[in-house]
Amino acid sequence: MTAHAIGSRLRITEKTVVKHKENLYEKLRVHDRVTAINEACFLGLISPRTARRLSVRGISPGPA
Repeated sequence: MTAHAIGSRLRITEKTVVKHKENLYEKLRVHDRVTAINEACFLGLISPRTARRLSVRGISPGPA
């Protein structure tokens, strides 16, 4: 999903979605979506099943 699509779904601006993504990447100390998913799974923040679903669906908040 794009930042625009996520923002529309959550009723927040695209800019807010991008900022949340930037903050998440900073906290996880990563620079891309795949690494963020892997790190979140490793830390137990998401289940392996959720990690696989996110990777397969290509969830992406869009450009930083």
